[in-house]
Amino acid sequence: MITPLGREDISAVSSLTFPAYRFLLEQAIADNKSEETVIALVARSAGTPVGLVLARYSVTDGSSPDAEHPQQLALLSVMTDLLWRRCGVATSLLQALKEEGWRLGFQRLKVGYTTKMESLAAFEHLLASTGWSAPQPSMHLSLFRVSDMQKASWQGFALSRPRGYELFPLSELRDEESARLKAGVAAGDIPEGLSPFADEEYLVPELSVGIRFGKDVVAWMTLIRSPFISDALCYRSFFVHPAMRTANGFGALVAREAFYLHAASHIREERPNGVFGTSCNAIKQLNFARKRLFPYCHEIYESRRTTLLLQKEAMKPMKEAITL
Repeated sequence: MITPLGREDISAVSSLTFPAYRFLLEQAIADNKSEETVIALVARSAGTPVGLVLARYSVTDGSSPDAEHPQQLALLSVMTDLLWRRCGVATSLLQALKEEGWRLGFQRLKVGYTTKMESLAAFEHLLASTGWSAPQPSMHLSLFRVSDMQKASWQGFALSRPRGYELFPLSELRDEESARLKAGVAAGDIPEGLSPFADEEYLVPELSVGIRFGKDVVAWMTLIRSPFISDALCYRSFFVHPAMRTANGFGALVAREAFYLHAASHIREERPNGVFGTSCNAIKQLNFARKRLFPYCHEIYESRRTTLLLQKEAMKPMKEAITL
């Protein structure tokens, strides 16, 4: 059978999700719900946990059941005990999550993953067999050693900023600049995925770089401690204001400065590598990455995403499918 996670289950199921998500198990059973709500469902055989599905949503991103636009519940992981694989446990867990998502008022499930995952073929087969949409590529991810990137020929070019523009670490971001940037994200002028505040809990502000002109921040590169790659910093958000995407070379400036700061910091001892993500739809940024970055990367892979509509008629047969 499948039931919600209990406190007594945590130690038994901690190996059934990614290490970066294990801290969420405590949050899933907490009475005091925070802005981020975690859903954890456990598959059991004779009372023993044999599988776990983990999902979450945040009330701050408009994905709560009370949001006005189509709500999305994010699937984080679905895993089964090694002895219970190929027995339909993962399928039953996803079906139970669909039912719970519908009960809470969500309209769709979403998931993102990369082609580096060891069980890629099995995971995509599971998604296809349970009605998810065909996976769509979202980003090219390139892995590099920051020591190699420092040797890139383009970094020796005379890159200079125009008069009146200041290069600075985001640890020195002013309150009024922060407020204007957040307003720009809220208004849609800055894509949410490229916000300097994306994944802020992992941000390394002293290594992240911005360019300001007067009262405005017009370009940035943020670095975060990747929760999934323990020896790398993720070069998370790379943005240049559309009006500045000319021959100023602001993109190359913030990238070069971020590489320099990373290489010169004590963090390099713990995280000597970097991961750079490039949207498949961002043609100019992709051209920059292909020209400046890819030749110095030792691995390039892809992130994908897919969704599942939570339709009422799809919920009807589920109760028969969630008993093991």
